[in-house]
Amino acid sequence: MTVARYFGFALGVLALASIYAFADGSGMSRSSQAVAPEQAVSKDKSHYTIFDPAPSDLLRELTPDRPDKTESPCTVDAGHFQLDMDFANLTLDDSNGVRTHAWNVAPFNIKIGLLNKVDLQLVLDDSLWVHTHDRVTRTTTTQSGVGDLTPRLKINVWGNDGGPTPLGFPLFVTFLTNSDQLGNNLVEGGALFPLAAKLPAGFDMGMEAGQRGRYALRR
Repeated sequence: MTVARYFGFALGVLALASIYAFADGSGMSRSSQAVAPEQAVSKDKSHYTIFDPAPSDLLRELTPDRPDKTESPCTVDAGHFQLDMDFANLTLDDSNGVRTHAWNVAPFNIKIGLLNKVDLQLVLDDSLWVHTHDRVTRTTTTQSGVGDLTPRLKINVWGNDGGPTPLGFPLFVTFLTNSDQLGNNLVEGGALFPLAAKLPAGFDMGMEAGQRGRYALRR
């Protein structure tokens, strides 16, 4: 798939997401919605947007996203921000005669709720250090710099504010912002499908499927 065709597909999905959000009521103004009983209106969050934030007493439970580790099917409430960040990650690998130590300091994911079922995320590995020792060739290399920037648009399909099996639909594109070859050399994009399930005895289960690909838009 070429880059142009991929971005055309992405724009089409975004358009469908907007139609879905408005059809669901997320893009409707309060004055355009039908009058409902007082209790139902107080729990209806579909009309809130980034410009009309959801009130604090209606905020859903905080659920973190940690790309490539755990993904939540739920979104941030409209008009609210959320920061997911690790203090530091250390990866050790020793295989095929090559030993690698990799540090990732303060990687973060900042999220903002656009609509009741849609949020925008920016993921960045902002400080990387990789030390590699090849015992076969007797060479040692050290790389340091920043990683790639990944914007993500997450859509909640159902179960955002409760239910036994919430399902999400995050779309992402990774742009080549890395230095010292600490990231991709091709643009990467795709879609994920995180699903959560409530089990007996207070247990929760999460699972995820997805599709990603790399595209020949080189720096």
